[in-house]
Amino acid sequence: MPSSTTIEKRYAEIRDQAQALLDDIKQAGATWRTDGHQIRIQALALSSTAEQFIATFLKSKQQQSRVELDSSLDRIATELWNQSTICIRQLADAADVAAGDSARIARVGMMTVRATACVLIECCQKLSPSTAGVEMRAIKCYFKSIKLCLDYDDVSLATSLTDRVGKLLNLTDGISDGDTRLSNQQDYMAQCEFQILRVFLAWKHKNRILMTNMIERMPLVSTQFAIPARKVAPMVEILIEIGTEHDRDGDHVAAQIWFQHALELFDRISFDEEVQETTIELKFDVMRNYVKSLARSSKYDKADAILLSMEEQFPTTIWFLMLKFDLLMIRNGSPESMLELIMQMIFLGVLSDTSFRVIMAKIQTLLRINKGVACKALDYLLTKKLALDGRHEWLQQAFVTRIEAMVSPNDQKSEDSIIALSKLFSEMEKLISQSLSTSTVHAAQILLWRAGESFFASDKFADALAWFKLCMHNLFENSGELNIAKICRKIMLCEFHIEEYGAVRATYATMMAKSAQQAPLTQYILFKAAMAMQDEDAALNCLQAIADSDVGDARMLSACAMEAQEKASKRVTLAAMKHVLDKIDRLDMAAGLTSITARADVHVATMLRCVIRLQSAEFDRISVAQRQDTDADAVYHYFSKAYSLAKGSIRAGNLKMFDMAECEWFTRSSYNFALKLCLQHNDAGSRSITPEAAVKVSNVCMKFMELYRSAVVATATAVSSGDEKLVAGVTWQAVLVTMLCASAATWAARHNGGSDHDKVAYHNVRKHVEAFKQACQEYRYHNISNDDNSHDDDNYDLTIKTIAMLTCEFEAAAGLQAWAELPGLTEEILRLRPGIEVYEHLVDIVLTFECPTDDSLTVLGLIVSATMRMDENDANAMTKLARWVRVIVNVSLPRRASVAEQVVTQMRAAMNRTTAAMVPTEEIHWLATTCWNFGIDLYAAADVQGCKRWCEVAITLATHVSEQLQSTMQTNYLKICGATTMGL
Repeated sequence: MPSSTTIEKRYAEIRDQAQALLDDIKQAGATWRTDGHQIRIQALALSSTAEQFIATFLKSKQQQSRVELDSSLDRIATELWNQSTICIRQLADAADVAAGDSARIARVGMMTVRATACVLIECCQKLSPSTAGVEMRAIKCYFKSIKLCLDYDDVSLATSLTDRVGKLLNLTDGISDGDTRLSNQQDYMAQCEFQILRVFLAWKHKNRILMTNMIERMPLVSTQFAIPARKVAPMVEILIEIGTEHDRDGDHVAAQIWFQHALELFDRISFDEEVQETTIELKFDVMRNYVKSLARSSKYDKADAILLSMEEQFPTTIWFLMLKFDLLMIRNGSPESMLELIMQMIFLGVLSDTSFRVIMAKIQTLLRINKGVACKALDYLLTKKLALDGRHEWLQQAFVTRIEAMVSPNDQKSEDSIIALSKLFSEMEKLISQSLSTSTVHAAQILLWRAGESFFASDKFADALAWFKLCMHNLFENSGELNIAKICRKIMLCEFHIEEYGAVRATYATMMAKSAQQAPLTQYILFKAAMAMQDEDAALNCLQAIADSDVGDARMLSACAMEAQEKASKRVTLAAMKHVLDKIDRLDMAAGLTSITARADVHVATMLRCVIRLQSAEFDRISVAQRQDTDADAVYHYFSKAYSLAKGSIRAGNLKMFDMAECEWFTRSSYNFALKLCLQHNDAGSRSITPEAAVKVSNVCMKFMELYRSAVVATATAVSSGDEKLVAGVTWQAVLVTMLCASAATWAARHNGGSDHDKVAYHNVRKHVEAFKQACQEYRYHNISNDDNSHDDDNYDLTIKTIAMLTCEFEAAAGLQAWAELPGLTEEILRLRPGIEVYEHLVDIVLTFECPTDDSLTVLGLIVSATMRMDENDANAMTKLARWVRVIVNVSLPRRASVAEQVVTQMRAAMNRTTAAMVPTEEIHWLATTCWNFGIDLYAAADVQGCKRWCEVAITLATHVSEQLQSTMQTNYLKICGATTMGL
């Protein structure tokens, strides 16, 4: 037998471990939630030590050897119990924490601490010399711990604690042997509670056989002791939970057995004890579940018997009426019977929040069965009960339910619903003393809106209009401007679809809130109505309002454009598309972008094409004499936008937005428009369009051409694939575009009239001509493999274009005073054998720009020489030749006499090969007299030989003029030779 010293020593060890566990829990504070596993290990170790202590030193034979010990362990155990209870409650309150694994571990740890406290309390009770028999305090603690473990599904810990309670009650198998051992009521209640917990545990183990065995052997049949009312509730709650679970699983028979067991517990309550209200409510709850279970299993007779018993035991309450209603539902009772029960609920007394919710729930149920019968209850509740009680919030809720009943799908097919709702709204205006709340208004409008939407989706616009107009009733004055605007827009749409366009405008003017009138959606509906009425001015105003709004986007404007296009209104279509592009510009600027960008909601390239087509058509409709630069700039503006989009899209590889076909279209269209502007310059009736407009358009055409050309060249892979011909075609377009740019720049240079701008223009001419030459080389390279019949025609055409471009370059060099380059350019032009008009143009340039004498004579000499090599039968050429010879003679005499002599000699030779009639007589007469006079001047200067040469030339030329002139010159020439001075 252990000595007292040993007991005290072991007792001290257990006490110290318990104190350490308590200190750890207190010291951890809030961190016990994360240290739950460690706490559980400590508690299990302490519990095991305490159990060993009890088993080793407190055997039944050692009970007499108890010693006096201090009560510190009992105090520590009680504090552990309290601390663990507080922690578990905190976990239950913190839903966000309790949802995690850490909370579950913490809860298990605290329940283990609580179980350990039970063991320690048991230990203290058994060590105490003043305790005899069963330690009821420890048993009560065990009962609470077991119940808690089962509530949180900790079945393992609950099983362990149940075994210890069985040992305390000397029930090794957990089942009593009857009433022989029940010496007092305390033991009786302990065994009853223990058996109920064993039933609960068996239920958690899904062991129904053990549950049935235990409930049948409970000492409930004993009449020796009554059960205190306060003890009934915990046991009944367990039995209700088991029965309800069986009922939910469809095992109604088993459920009824457990409900019956629960009722038997109420029969054991002492009649002398004052029963609390909660116990009465609990019994009502058991009987209600019992009756429902019986009804579900079609045991209506027994259910009616219990229901009759309830009616005798309990006063008629709303809960009892609700039970009868539920039974009618299960038994498929008539709607009229259900209505009668609902009316009894209404008549029962003053309504409360709970009773009102119950009544409304039952009305909702009846609405699903028979709406007409349910509406009778609703109408009575509204007009006779709620209106008199002055409960405004309940009145509004019932009102919304009444609307919901009237807008159900079954009623939407009849106009009676509209009439009935209008009548209801009028009655409500009389019943209510204050405005409906915002939530009520919104709920009612949503129901009406859904009804209208169903008709609208079915294209029944007249019916939809009636429903939407109900939403605007005076009852709904607290609807709010946004909701009113939404409803008004729907009304306008319905009116539009039934072709009441005037009503659309009237609704907008009279019903729409001022703050919502300029909303894009509102203006869009007005736009559609304006287009239907062919009121373009009103449509343009709507477009402007949509475009100016910060809320609207490009998609709505695009929809307007399509609407206008369908109505064949080019004016409105063009305006809408312009607004789309302007809106995109503003959005891009707000986003920090510097140019128009591709976007998913609008295909910008297509939009730009449409705008350019329409704007070009507008330009064509303007008479030539009235066209201004602003008209051309309107088209150029969108070509420029298109180029920004093309450059960004192609560089980014976004070919879906701007592919090569798009680029080719914009290149071709800008070329045609620039060509149109250049050709307009030749119209004598138009001088209002300046060359700057053509230059801008041609320049953007060149940019498009560069993009298109680089894209085509980049995609060309091999000559054999046919790409070479494609590249040749694109290069030919480059030839045309560069030629156009050079022509426009030349026109601009001439138009500036000698200002500094013309020098810039001439520089641009030379740049474009250089690009033209490069394009020509590339075209010849790619076109050399083409052996078709058009090859010679292409070369001829290319030659003609080259001559024109070289002429422009010649003029640009003259304009920039690059005199030294003129002879070389002249030779380059002459090698291509141009027509006489080209020679004439070159001469005009030389004379117009007042070239230096030497350079002028060189250029003119080259031109005269080339002209003399032309067809001698060309009268026009000979006329031009004679005129240019006059120019050379004028310029060269007397300082460049040799040049003049050479030209005159060439002219004499040319005239000898042709008939005199091909050269204008006045030109020959002027040349002959000029040569004679210059010869006389030489004679006066004592240059006799020079005089004779020039006089002989003059006499030769005079033979082509007249005999009289020739005779006169010969006579005078003889006098000169005879040393006589004679002047003509």
